Amino acid sequence: RLNREELRVTFQEELDRFEAMMLQHPLWIGLSEEEQEGAMESLERYLTSRLHPRIFAPDAESRQRDAQLRMRIARLHFISPDHLDISQENRNAEAWTAAIGALTATSHKVTPLEKLDSILEASRLIYAAPAMNESKQAMSADDYLPILVYLLLQANPPELQSNIDYISSFRARSRMHGEAGYFFTHVAGAVYFIETLDATKLSIEPSLFEHLFAEDDENAYSFVLNAAGTPTNVPNLDNSSATSPYPSPSPSPSAQSAKFATWEAPHVTSPPPPPFSFGGGGGG
Repeated sequence: RLNREELRVTFQEELDRFEAMMLQHPLWIGLSEEEQEGAMESLERYLTSRLHPRIFAPDAESRQRDAQLRMRIARLHFISPDHLDISQENRNAEAWTAAIGALTATSHKVTPLEKLDSILEASRLIYAAPAMNESKQAMSADDYLPILVYLLLQANPPELQSNIDYISSFRARSRMHGEAGYFFTHVAGAVYFIETLDATKLSIEPSLFEHLFAEDDENAYSFVLNAAGTPTNVPNLDNSSATSPYPSPSPSPSAQSAKFATWEAPHVTSPPPPPFSFGGGGGG
C-alpha cells in the first residue's frame, strides 16, 4: 500500500502522462487551448472522483492529524476579532456567516477543484465585507489573513488538514495557479498559524491566553462532537467573549504586522511556511 507521498507522486506522474496522451490523440489535437484545458479538467475530475475513497485521508495518521487540529481549534474558541486586531470596517456578520458556510462546505466536496471553489467563495465573501459596510477602504492581504484565521476558528471544519493535503497532492500542478491557488496558500498558511498559535501572536495577555486555552469548557468541544461541523451561531463581531470570565483586552496600539510566505502548492505539507503574527503580543 502506498503512503501519502507515494500516492501524490504517482498520481501527478500518471496525470501528466494521461494529459500528454490526450493532447496527442486525434480527438483533441484540433481543439482550442480553452477546449483542451476543459478536457484536462474533466480528466482530473473523473480520476479524483473515482479515486477519492482511496486517496483522501488514506491512513490512520491523516485522521489523527485532523482530530488533533479540530480539538486544538475547539480549545481556541475564546479568540475574538480584537485579539487578531481586525478593524471594525472589515467585520460584517452576513459576509462572515456565509464565508463560514463556504469553508465548512469544503469538506463535503469531492474533487480538488470543487474544494478550491469553496475556498475561493469564502475569500471573496471576506473581501466583500468592507463594501457591505459601505466602507471605501479596500481590504489588504494583511487585513484578510487574520479574518481568515478567525473564521477558520469559528467554522472548525472537519478534515481541515486532510483537505489541504488532498488539494496540494491531487490538483494538477500546472493548474495550481490564479486566484483560487493564491487563496489556497493563504488557507494553508492560516492553518499553520493556528497550529503554532500562542499569546505572542495575539493582542492578549499571556496569562489570560494560557488560562482560557487550558480551561475545561465542554462547549468548546461541541464542534468536535458534531460530525457535520456546521456552525450554529453567527460569528462574534464585538470585543467580548461570552465564555470568558475576563474582559477582552484592547487591541494593540501598534500597527498590525502579518507576515506570510507562499510556497509551491503541490508541496504545501512539507516544509511548513514560516510563522506570522498579528498585533504586538500582550494586550493593554
